Amino acid sequence: MQFSSDSSAVSLYQSARRPLQLSRSVCFITMTLSKVLILLPLFVGLLMLSPYFVSGRFTTEQIDQLGKACNASEDDLVIAKSYAVPTSESGKCLMKCMINKLGMLNDDGTYNKTGTKLALKKHWSEWPEDLINKINDSCYEEAQKVSLDVIATCGYAYEVTACINKRTKDANVL
Repeated sequence: MQFSSDSSAVSLYQSARRPLQLSRSVCFITMTLSKVLILLPLFVGLLMLSPYFVSGRFTTEQIDQLGKACNASEDDLVIAKSYAVPTSESGKCLMKCMINKLGMLNDDGTYNKTGTKLALKKHWSEWPEDLINKINDSCYEEAQKVSLDVIATCGYAYEVTACINKRTKDANVL
């Protein structure tokens, strides 16, 4: 009988500890959940701000890819990768091919204002939208002044690209 009372005591002791263990588990889960609820908005906020910490600059790798697709010379690519506009005839044609592939020209070879804005926003996402609009508006106006016989030529694409390049350098963002 002694044995059975000892086993009863152990059983009683274990039963008494279960609510305490359960209570500790609930307390731990509650504390962990409250920490998650505090940290989750902070994490989401940082995630939303991440585009401002990461440069959206059009990379040299992307320029290489476009250059390859446009059969660019190595000399023209070196210039383009330095965020300058090549002035050779082949460089002007490279610019035409590249901005056409980026959707910055309409099918008839004229300046695509919507496409240019989208390309600038995509490839330089760190730039403020008002700056993108200012650059786009200014270069669109310049493109409207070009004579019709120049539109859709490599020279026209060069002028468009040179305008965007100059405006971005004037704004100290390139």
